[in-house]
Amino acid sequence: MPDILRELNNSNDVLIIAYDEAQYFRYANEDFTKILAWVYDKLPNIITIVTGSQVGVLENFLRFDDYKAPLYGRYHVKIPLTRFTPS
Repeated sequence: MPDILRELNNSNDVLIIAYDEAQYFRYANEDFTKILAWVYDKLPNIITIVTGSQVGVLENFLRFDDYKAPLYGRYHVKIPLTRFTPS
């Protein structure tokens, strides 16, 4: 994955990668937040969006407030959404 991301970054086009239901990455064999932090630090042409329906679980997974976590101190924006109505 890092080689592919480096190649995409080097195209000099801005690329947006969105991960939906990202809280499920907590079950991965590797700490996916390390990859997200690496992309943030090293690949300026890639913008990452993580979404999830389990808000508390997603926030616990990303650990932006944990000074020992890979994403600690990284700039991020939270966009809270309320439940959609049936209409």
